[in-house]
Amino acid sequence: MRGPCPNDHPCYVGEHGKFVKVHLPVGGRCNIHCRFCESGLEHEGVRVDYPGRAVRTITGDEARTALKRVKEHCGRVDVVGIAGPGDPLANWEDVKETFDVVAETVPEAKRCLSTNGVWLPDLIDEVTELVHSVTITVNALDPEIAADIYDRALTPEGEVLTGKEAARWIVERQEGAMDALKKERYILKKVNFVLVPGVNEDEVERVAERAADAGFHAMNVIPLIPGGDMKDHRPPTCRELSRARDRAEKYITVMRRCMQCRADVIHCRGRPRLIWELLEED
Repeated sequence: MRGPCPNDHPCYVGEHGKFVKVHLPVGGRCNIHCRFCESGLEHEGVRVDYPGRAVRTITGDEARTALKRVKEHCGRVDVVGIAGPGDPLANWEDVKETFDVVAETVPEAKRCLSTNGVWLPDLIDEVTELVHSVTITVNALDPEIAADIYDRALTPEGEVLTGKEAARWIVERQEGAMDALKKERYILKKVNFVLVPGVNEDEVERVAERAADAGFHAMNVIPLIPGGDMKDHRPPTCRELSRARDRAEKYITVMRRCMQCRADVIHCRGRPRLIWELLEED
């Protein structure tokens, strides 16, 4: 696998209209609970354009068919990502099988994975064998602040942690994930940060500096979309978001054109479609 090139990936260059990107929804299980989370499967057929949301999960055969049809419609497939509806590492066997299908069907496509990172230290070798890029979402490094964002975690051994204990464990594991990725010079690395006004705005520089020290190539500061237990929490203003990005940019390249994609959307040179629309075609 050659060294990472950010110019090959729409999320890094922001020119989504030039690329064909496929999100495959694999696995509904998650290993942490974020207080603002609305990711997961649709309920009662109601479509919601929310990051990580999907109508349902996809099978290996469906993934193969969908990728072939995307290539027929769009002429090529540049990037295939798995980012939900659950956490990919909490559904690793299914994700691994799906990436094998991707490698067989569109070997030219970049394979990327987005995770909260808490199980990554245990799976680093397997993950880096299969993918070209990894994104970790890290919303705080101070456990006290993290406790206002996360309230539950599941360890790889099956132990359920809650409250501040869960928050401390999540921070520790995410730092371990960044350290593990630091050694992987052939992997393109990005950190996501969800900006929650009044909660974690002062963590943005800390996360940016830590990611830069771990050799990450970019950071994406994402505005909170109110949901879950934080459905009544206000999102950041444009000024707050811009200021947070400016603060992060002192340490690391900052992305400013994130589309906050669903887990089952296809972008064919800028035009979004749900993957199910292709699968329903005769």
